[in-house]
Formats: sequence, structure tokens, C-alpha cells
Amino acid sequence: MKKIITPYQREEAEYFCDFHEGKPAYGSMRLEFWYPSKADGSTIHFDLSDDAAMEILTMISEKYPKTVIMVDTCIMAGHEFSTFAELKKQWNKESE
Repeated sequence: MKKIITPYQREEAEYFCDFHEGKPAYGSMRLEFWYPSKADGSTIHFDLSDDAAMEILTMISEKYPKTVIMVDTCIMAGHEFSTFAELKKQWNKESE
């Protein structure tokens, strides 16, 4: 026999950006370290607002210009992108 002492309640949560205090987070970034890294097995997780995500990706693309940042699937306003450069170009158009 099962007697419910406390009824199950579904958890609701809000996520906030780890870089811009008070801004809602709409995405996250994970850094996973593998062998033979000094940080083997560690994971760092950041919750990001759209602005913070764009700032981080821009910083990476400027510091390491030969790196091509691939986008798995991004459909924004009816456009599909496969690279960060394409995404950033459209993002800037829509921000104007």
C-alpha cells in the first residue's frame, strides 16, 4: 500500500545569465575536459543571455580567426545557418 505524504510538485525554475546580472538566460555553454588534460573529467557550465553568448563567440572568433565556429542547427527568422559568421551577420541585421 502506498500512502502519499507530500504530493509531487513539478519544479519551475528561472535561469539568469552568469555574466550579465539580472538578465534572463536563454542558453548555456559547457566546457568538457578529457584525458590528458590537467582538468580531465571536469565540466564548466555557464548560463548565458543572448548578448553574453554573442560576446563570447565574437571574442573567440576575433582571438582565433582561423577557427571556424560551426552551428549545429540554427533557424532564426526563417534563415538557416551553419557557421557563426553567417549567424552574426544576420543577428546584426536584426538588431538594427
